[in-house]
Amino acid sequence: NHAMCPTGEIRSVKEDPALDLTGDGEILTKENLEKPGNGYDHNFCFAQPGQMKFMFEFSHLKNGRKMKVESDVVGAQFYSTNFFKGHVGKKGIVHARQSGFACETQDYPDSVNHREKFPTSTVYGPGEEYSHQVVFSFDN
Repeated sequence: NHAMCPTGEIRSVKEDPALDLTGDGEILTKENLEKPGNGYDHNFCFAQPGQMKFMFEFSHLKNGRKMKVESDVVGAQFYSTNFFKGHVGKKGIVHARQSGFACETQDYPDSVNHREKFPTSTVYGPGEEYSHQVVFSFDN
């Protein structure tokens, strides 16, 4: 929704070209980053909980470096550093708003409050252990 809160609704990415990351193309465009929510901060849903699966491949347009993401969970949060405000990183490099991204593999966000809508829920009791696998592989 416009407040960027999970609603329990799972929508097809085909409904919004800015969210359809299934093809080739530039993601961090001016048009996409001006969407409601001030850019990307979206959970993408995948099938087959518990099975390793390909989720994303990101490519740097200038140097050709690629990062592939695989995981056994059903979701991945894609975030375009919308709230960076000139953070200083290594070697004094300033990281401006939307100058990078994060891809965080996870279960459905806020699934504990949407159990009737989401097919899985990350709710654990005392003594129960949570684990999942993620593989980030890089190629030049």
